[in-house]
Amino acid sequence: MFKSYRPLIVELSKNDLELGLASQEANADAVMLQVLSQKQSYVMGGLEEELENVQNALAKISIKKGLLMGDVRSINKDEWEQIKKLGFDFFSVYPRTAPSFILESRTPKLINVQTGLPIEYYRALSHISSVEGFVFTSSNQNKLEPSINFVDLAVLEILTTNLAKPVYLRLNAELDERELRAVLERGIYGLILDPYDMGVIDPIELKEIITNYKKLMEKSEYKIWM
Repeated sequence: MFKSYRPLIVELSKNDLELGLASQEANADAVMLQVLSQKQSYVMGGLEEELENVQNALAKISIKKGLLMGDVRSINKDEWEQIKKLGFDFFSVYPRTAPSFILESRTPKLINVQTGLPIEYYRALSHISSVEGFVFTSSNQNKLEPSINFVDLAVLEILTTNLAKPVYLRLNAELDERELRAVLERGIYGLILDPYDMGVIDPIELKEIITNYKKLMEKSEYKIWM
């Protein structure tokens, strides 16, 4: 799905075009628009409510574009028929709310790992041809907690060693170089940044963060694999 080995995807909270263009300028590999996704103090609407913002971003952003279909509720068949026509490069779904009919599309899919489901569920899903990878979100809940803890490292290693498809780490807090190296050593394939959860709403600040992570991944990769 991506040419680079360590792809970086940026979630666009509120389907923010400015943040999307900033991500593109900073050489992110993709952006991810959203519907039906709960974000702390607000809930993203369905396709009807978000369609104008989604179409605007699709028209003006030239890097790969995905759609996160969140866990507020399942999309219905009418919404899915519209979504298929919009031309997304990939989809991101939650297994508990992803209806089976989306498997009719060969468009690549990323599956978000949800707590409470045994590894066997994800192992089975990894054999679906259109499933391109899995997304694990670090478990920290606030800035007083570590960005990555022992449990996160253990889960990442379980996922990367047991699944037939790549595992992405979704960041809701910033990692320093040592923390990033620790997760890369567990075999993660790429990063997904959530500016909203990280408290970033300024396009300039987002560009700096993306640039820094790209440099850190290149540097850490060299140290790990040399």
